[in-house]
Amino acid sequence: MKDIHFLRYDSRKHMDVLHGIMMNSEQQYLFLGHNNINSVQEFGEWIDRQLRGYYYNFYLIASGDRIIGYVCGCNYNSINRNCSLTTYICDEWQGSGIGALATLQYMDELFRYHPIRRVYCEAYEYNTASVNTIRSAGLSEYGRYPEYRYFQGKYYDLLLFSISKEEFEEKYGDRFRRRKG
Repeated sequence: MKDIHFLRYDSRKHMDVLHGIMMNSEQQYLFLGHNNINSVQEFGEWIDRQLRGYYYNFYLIASGDRIIGYVCGCNYNSINRNCSLTTYICDEWQGSGIGALATLQYMDELFRYHPIRRVYCEAYEYNTASVNTIRSAGLSEYGRYPEYRYFQGKYYDLLLFSISKEEFEEKYGDRFRRRKG
């Protein structure tokens, strides 16, 4: 597996590639319920708003000089000290294990350097790649919203996952301390 690294989003360099990732109509069913963005300009305005008030530490995931996805926190709650986490890997890299690795590296940063005590993830039941990635990253399923998403003539559950800082450190703490010194 290739090494990955995180890049901070820079609209001057990355807006076109991020637009291509997030607006890929063949992949949106994996993570969006609807899309009301109709132009590159609208996308740029929307992503800027999301970065200011919704996303928490948004990173592009790169392998070499190629951007292969993104990872971010969202719905950060400073009182309860939790946030949701989203990882997206471009279709040609899905199933490679990079999603779980990026999720683990991101959670290590969140728990190590930010006042986060619990991380949540969710995935549609039909998105087995995401469900497998979330489980591979050590999060446990704690619930579901039954028949939450209607897709291709059928209803699917929304699966809910979580991991606490203590659970993460118990499962992975030594691995990341050795790697990062």
